[in-house]
Amino acid sequence: MTRLADGETTLVCTDQGGDYRWAVDTSPYPLSHRWLTYGPELSLRGQGVRNPEILSGDWIGDPEDRNGVCSAEQVTALGPGMESPPKSLRGEPGRPLEFNVPPTLFTIKLSGNCVWQRA
Repeated sequence: MTRLADGETTLVCTDQGGDYRWAVDTSPYPLSHRWLTYGPELSLRGQGVRNPEILSGDWIGDPEDRNGVCSAEQVTALGPGMESPPKSLRGEPGRPLEFNVPPTLFTIKLSGNCVWQRA
C-alpha cells in the first residue's frame, strides 16, 4: 500500500493476472504489512489508537535506491491524552532500517524512497 501526496488517497498494488497495477483502496481503515514511501512522508496510525494502519512488531525499511535512506519517527501513547516525544530513526545510505513498532504506537511517519514491511 501507499498513500498519495494528498494524504488521503490510499492505493494498493493488485495482481491483474501477472500484471501488477495500483488501484484505489476503498477500505475506510486501510491496514497492511507492507507500505511504500516514494516522496512525501507517510503518516500512519498505530495500535495505540483506534483503527490502526500499521501493526506492532519488527519492521524493515528497505531503500529502493542504492544510496537511499529510510527514516521513521514514532510517537507512542503513554496514557489517556498523553504522548511520548517523537523518537527519530534513520538508516544508513543504501542499508535497511530495522526497528520495532511497539503496541502502544500512536503515530509513525515514514520517509524516503523505501519499501516497509513487517518482518
